[in-house]
Amino acid sequence: MTATRGPYRTAKLPAYRLHKASGRAVVTLSGHDVYLGLYDTPESREKYDQVIAQYVTNGRRWPVDVPADHRFTIGELVLRYLQEHVEREYLKHGKPTSQQGNIRSALRSLLQDYARTSADAFRPQDLKRVRDRFVDRGLARSTVNRFVGLVRQFFRWAVEEEYVPAEVLGRLQSVRGLRRGKTVAPETDAVEDVSDDQIARVLPQVSRPVAAMIRLQRSTGMRPGEVVRMRLADIEVHEADGFKFWIYQPAHHKLEHHDGSTREILLSPEDWQLIQKFVTPDMSEEQYLFSPARAEAERRAAQRRTGARSGRKKSAASSPPRRCPLADHYSVASYRRAIHRACQAAGVPKWSPNRLRHTRATEVCNQHGLSHAQALLGHRSTKTTQTYLHRTDRQRQLELLRDRSVRRDAPTAS
Repeated sequence: MTATRGPYRTAKLPAYRLHKASGRAVVTLSGHDVYLGLYDTPESREKYDQVIAQYVTNGRRWPVDVPADHRFTIGELVLRYLQEHVEREYLKHGKPTSQQGNIRSALRSLLQDYARTSADAFRPQDLKRVRDRFVDRGLARSTVNRFVGLVRQFFRWAVEEEYVPAEVLGRLQSVRGLRRGKTVAPETDAVEDVSDDQIARVLPQVSRPVAAMIRLQRSTGMRPGEVVRMRLADIEVHEADGFKFWIYQPAHHKLEHHDGSTREILLSPEDWQLIQKFVTPDMSEEQYLFSPARAEAERRAAQRRTGARSGRKKSAASSPPRRCPLADHYSVASYRRAIHRACQAAGVPKWSPNRLRHTRATEVCNQHGLSHAQALLGHRSTKTTQTYLHRTDRQRQLELLRDRSVRRDAPTAS
């Protein structure tokens, strides 16, 4: 039985094959071996067709049709977890989220030693060995603790689905996270603010759209993913007490799948003037404001003008044809790469666009307080906002020291 072929090739169906130890035919579905009878007989071929039909009808998952006393292995449950929960739950606009990759990475280390282990026999010492594997991979301490949590999350699902008894999860809860200074796992570097001097040195080295995105992030504190997807359709003009401002509501934002909330980013008249420089008469409201394709067209036009003035002829070898067309908007990755290349050209340490968000958040917190920084960043909790403000306490203490020094050195009245 072969897989149906349409305009796109579908995944191959699991093969009918020989189990050499028993001489039987076998097919593996969702990590579960299904024996079909004596190999290469009409009966086993017919049973294979029936089993495959059931498998395809069930969405390419082997039906949960096992004896009540069956003890699942961790390998069997991981496959079920991925297919029945992870691939359905961790989607955003029909596409897998990055959390899917995190879960798969965490469970990969679990499967290395425990794929054939009975799930209800998994102990705290086993989870510690998996944790050691994370450390051996060179993961940072915070990532190790997060991955251990993902392994526990897998067992929590198994308990909810009644594949393993609740005592298994209860035992695993006793494993504590790695503590700072008590492990060889490295610490993650704190995200530092980027200075305005470094920004100024990078701006001449980037294209016009990238420079505008840098300025907007520095001004508003928006996320890199929000600035690269700006469209006129998502911006509305408002006025309050005679002050005119604009509100940008991204069509999609990081936290929308949690509570369906909208994200509002307020733009100043200066921000709007910057945006208007990228609006052309033929641009629709649905088009992205910052386009690599338009930036490349501008660059090539400038090259042609320069070449015409200097009298140089364009070499065919100097600009090889592109293998694929440029995207209609920057991705976060392409935006970050453009900044990194510019940092190298400007001779400054590399910095990433998210540091612009940190810089603006620290500035707002110092001037107006934590609640204003929380509103600017769009966080639901001030605890999240505080991770952006690691320098604030030092700066405030420094201000107190300076103030005390000024008072001590000031002349006293006679």
